[in-house]
Amino acid sequence: MMVTSPTFNPVQDQQLVERARRFGRHIGGYSRSGVLIAAYKLGIFARLSHSSLNRQALAAALEVDQTGISLVVDTLIAMGYVTECGETDAVSIHPDWREAFTEGPCSLLADLEAAEMASRVWNSLADVISRKQETEEAYRQSLFEGRCHEYRALQAYNRLQANQVIAAVLPLLVNANQILDIAGADGYIADEILRRTETPTITIVDLGKANSKCKEIFAGHVQSGRLKTVNQDVRDLALGKRFDVVLMTEVTELFDVSEKRKVLQRALDHVQENGTLIVTKLSMPKIGGSEALSIFSLKMYIKGNGSYLETDCELAGLIAELQIQHQQQVIADKVVFVCQRRGASQAK
Repeated sequence: MMVTSPTFNPVQDQQLVERARRFGRHIGGYSRSGVLIAAYKLGIFARLSHSSLNRQALAAALEVDQTGISLVVDTLIAMGYVTECGETDAVSIHPDWREAFTEGPCSLLADLEAAEMASRVWNSLADVISRKQETEEAYRQSLFEGRCHEYRALQAYNRLQANQVIAAVLPLLVNANQILDIAGADGYIADEILRRTETPTITIVDLGKANSKCKEIFAGHVQSGRLKTVNQDVRDLALGKRFDVVLMTEVTELFDVSEKRKVLQRALDHVQENGTLIVTKLSMPKIGGSEALSIFSLKMYIKGNGSYLETDCELAGLIAELQIQHQQQVIADKVVFVCQRRGASQAK
């Protein structure tokens, strides 16, 4: 009797293997983050940042299972965060990552703390979208608690972006007397303007905790009288005065489409006749064009009950609804809309 075997199709099998590898990079992302979070919670990074230990000594110091800790360390070596010390069996944090895992200006420890909560939230994404579960309040409020300054890499990114954006629009700012910076309490936009100009004074509108941190970090500007903060929700912005220039940097992504319209109108209400409204956002030319930006937009949705990162064209359309002329340009990874207000306006 002839024995038959399943048909062997090497082309199909190779396609399946390649597809599974790509798929695995996505669905297996939790494994990598899980290793890093575990290493942080177990104290591996703290122990190995200032000394080298072998696996047995590390397990004893942390009072954990030696096999488990050894496997975590082996994985960290493969990931490039931990290195073996010469011919001994001791290990330590790789020199390239030592600053990241110790407190200081280059620390990424706050990102690890945030990652644990984020992993729980993202694992419940289906329930959030189907409205069976609310997003954890602490995760949602992290947008509004002025915690930007805890994340060193985010600080560095914001400083670099502020430098590039303000350099590009500086001619519009040097002759201004009053500038309004909406939701700008990280302070970097204001700092760039104040260091590059002599006359403008800047009012930052943001929420309380963010403003308090801003005044602490940029105390020199506050003491000079050129920087002040106002505690207000940008959706209810009502200062009773108008400004030569109003800035909105990465604000619209915090809201759903109806509130995007609202904050844009509120901003325009505070622009002087013949004044300038400058709006910036992360540049996203089309939906689905960038995996990173698509995930970022979904992150905004989770945090903000319907918020999302709109495409460049969508924001251009929302600005056009205000019936003001605008020009746009891409600077680094931002798109900057420069809008000119013509005719009288009344701040509300």
